[in-house]
Amino acid sequence: MTPRLDWPSFDNGWLKDFHMGAAMTMFRNRFIRDPSQYPNPRIAFLDQDMLSSLLKDYNQFALSRRNFLFRAMYLEHFNGTAPVDSQTNKKWHIHVDHLYACFFVNQNHWVALDIDLPAKTIYVYVSIPSLVKDSDLVKECIALRRMIPAL
Repeated sequence: MTPRLDWPSFDNGWLKDFHMGAAMTMFRNRFIRDPSQYPNPRIAFLDQDMLSSLLKDYNQFALSRRNFLFRAMYLEHFNGTAPVDSQTNKKWHIHVDHLYACFFVNQNHWVALDIDLPAKTIYVYVSIPSLVKDSDLVKECIALRRMIPAL
């Protein structure tokens, strides 16, 4: 990757949602193979489009949590029937204990998430800790922390 100082503009060279979406698709496809390359069968990899939609819908969710209706897409992910090309048919909380995702924070850094459903905890793995403050990570993850249990 070209050092940031050599980019023609700030946005050049940076990984986008579709790059991470491709990586998550690869992880999902490896997971659904028989035999799976993963020792733990109680995991799921979040779809990048679903994660982006969840974050966009958070403002509406926060305004009226009781009146918020989750779209069918969210329920399909919850039930393991989406994405269509890599269905697991494993329901969160019943067959899945951990959700894995890539998450863009502070508009300049990707982190890895391990969402532990039974413990109701989000573990954040940061490759360069000096780029993101813990308090910022808490703010960035608030939508996931509130919407995933409600789903």
